[in-house]
Amino acid sequence: WIIAPTGYYGNYCEGSCPAYLAGVPGSASSFHTAVVNQYRMRGLNPGAVNSCCIPTKLSTMSMLYFDDEYNIVKRDVPNMIV
Repeated sequence: WIIAPTGYYGNYCEGSCPAYLAGVPGSASSFHTAVVNQYRMRGLNPGAVNSCCIPTKLSTMSMLYFDDEYNIVKRDVPNMIV
């Protein structure tokens, strides 16, 4: 069972992503954005889907929980918080 935290707030990150960033290594562009922009460059319309960027940094979250032997364990879980 999880002791702490009492809830999980991973947050959410969104924002427009300019077309010139699609496919640029190291950019905040998602694979989905790159695919949508490829369709647009070829004159195809993938619907009313907008390009969006993804988080560039994720943080760890500390948890306290009971293991199988009822010991209290603290664990830092990576990439849980935007």
